[in-house]
Amino acid sequence: MFYYGVFAIGLIIIIGILFLIIKGILKWENKSRKTRALIIIAIIFIGFGFKLRELYIEQQVIGTYKAVGENDTIMIDDDIYKADYQNEYSSSDKRKPLGKVVPDDKDAVLDPMYVWSVKGTDEYIYVLWGHDGTFFKKLNY
Repeated sequence: MFYYGVFAIGLIIIIGILFLIIKGILKWENKSRKTRALIIIAIIFIGFGFKLRELYIEQQVIGTYKAVGENDTIMIDDDIYKADYQNEYSSSDKRKPLGKVVPDDKDAVLDPMYVWSVKGTDEYIYVLWGHDGTFFKKLNY
């Protein structure tokens, strides 16, 4: 949860600057180079924290997949998903990253699959494996 620390540093800098402005110690109109630099650094920290959070979530292992044929079965918790090539979604419908799934065979030398939620439905997930993206439909939904 390193990204929380990065967020905190950025927010502390911003809150400190705002406090100094409110108290009248720092004049907003006459910002010095140091003040500008601190504001820029705070914005960079906050942006960097958002990126770290996204990278952290993408690295969480949330399930396994069976390496059968075209890797068309994914198991996340107790839910089973099958590849569905006939759906109305496009890759622009993927939303927030959920994590990654790894092969259920620990000896297999296969890449992980990265999983995203799909806009407007809990029935589908979007899965990226290498450069191929596919929608998977939850069975028994």
